[in-house]
Amino acid sequence: EGGAPDAQLEQAFHRLGGTDTQNAAYADVLTGTPPAAAIGIRFLIDENLSPRVADNLRAEGYDAVHVRDAGALGGDNTQVLTLAEREGRVLVTNELSYLDDLLAAGSPAPSVLLLRREGADIAEQTSVIAASTPVIAAALGSGALVALDSERIRVRSFPLRNA
Repeated sequence: EGGAPDAQLEQAFHRLGGTDTQNAAYADVLTGTPPAAAIGIRFLIDENLSPRVADNLRAEGYDAVHVRDAGALGGDNTQVLTLAEREGRVLVTNELSYLDDLLAAGSPAPSVLLLRREGADIAEQTSVIAASTPVIAAALGSGALVALDSERIRVRSFPLRNA
């Protein structure tokens, strides 16, 4: 894996100011992680990711639903965030536009998992989410923005603020 840092993601995190509560390379944190299906994190997969990601996560024992199956296909960011919060789900997306909505809301929920892995196929997307969940479960459970890029895991706890 590996690759160039995601410039848009770097700019977005810089704009937030503050510091990451976690910023580690995958190799440093994913070795020896326990099976994650029992962690209890519930996912809402955004429409910019395939419904098969939700299917694959369910096959691995996760509670995952795609926005299409939740009746929110075509909803704006606020509607999708509201749905995730109402259902106690972590929104999984690759859209940085959700950051503006999270900043405006200043809310501790819902947590958002930014999957920023250019060129990743559905199997890799699912694998990265499943493998990372044990490491990020506590942050997601307490309210956070988590970014999974090609090399590392970054976590910013809520509430988010502009720099």
